[in-house]
Amino acid sequence: MKIGIITFCEAVNYGAFLQAFSLGEFLKENNQDVEYITTRSLKSVYWNVHNLYAYHLDRIAFRNEFRYKWNKAQKKLKKTKKKSGYDLVIIGSDEMWQLNGKTVKPLPEYWGVGIDSKKIITYAVCSNGTSSEQVRGYQFVIDGIRKLDSISVRDTRTQSVYQELTDKEIDVHVDPTFLVDLRKYAVKPQLDKYLLVYTYSFDTDKIKRTKEFAKQKGLKIVAVGNKFDWCDFSLPASPFEVLGLFMNAEYVVTDTFHGTALSIHFHRQFCSFADGKEKILELIKEFHLEHRNACKYETLSEMERVPVDYIKVSEELKEKRDKSQQYLRGFIS
Repeated sequence: MKIGIITFCEAVNYGAFLQAFSLGEFLKENNQDVEYITTRSLKSVYWNVHNLYAYHLDRIAFRNEFRYKWNKAQKKLKKTKKKSGYDLVIIGSDEMWQLNGKTVKPLPEYWGVGIDSKKIITYAVCSNGTSSEQVRGYQFVIDGIRKLDSISVRDTRTQSVYQELTDKEIDVHVDPTFLVDLRKYAVKPQLDKYLLVYTYSFDTDKIKRTKEFAKQKGLKIVAVGNKFDWCDFSLPASPFEVLGLFMNAEYVVTDTFHGTALSIHFHRQFCSFADGKEKILELIKEFHLEHRNACKYETLSEMERVPVDYIKVSEELKEKRDKSQQYLRGFIS
């Protein structure tokens, strides 16, 4: 089958790239011909350029290496501007249905409008706090929902918002990074005995708590994608080097959805500063990992009294992964 994927594959963001890559790899493992349909707004172009080129003078070498590795990784994705001639188009994953974000402008294509395909479905899309009132303010969203052959979302909030608008059954499926075994794509790091920090930025309190914990554990602090002076190492890593850093980390400290998801994927001991972050709170609740919310504790060491039981997590993940893979195979078999 000829399959087109509409997602944020060009966003300068590790999570966005890896979810796009993972969905494509799953489809290719099932003998499908996959392309990524590029649909960028001026707003998204601005933020991508900003993320690649906005640096201080002392960070020029860091950004240049990051940009080189990022552009090389992008070549792994077969891209096209073509919006017709497909057997199946899949919209998702990630925050494709967000209507209130500063970095993303909602485009009709994100709801299947203007796309010519025998079937159009979504997979694990997320609205990230968008309300049903906001959704009703966009006619192309209403039109698109009616046109879609099937709707899959990533979280129950998105499910409840959009279920009000359609009689179609909306189901919840795992993020694409859970669909495939990412170990085979991971580049092994040259470092060992380190704590991986995965964030856009930490405030003073989070930095203090992370440094105290790393010192107690005797671990170096490694950050990726951003140059943080408070870390021992800041690496302009490629997405595949990031996978290796997750896979080999002694511990992960994060405050992002994909930082949490990748920690779970690679069975790492981790913590997430999750308060006020609906996506992370639902993810850790889904796997009964509410105790990994670092905001509940005075120090990160307190949390270590109850480590993650990955035997139970693996059982739950297998069930959710099988259900998600079955959903996709129902359209490609």
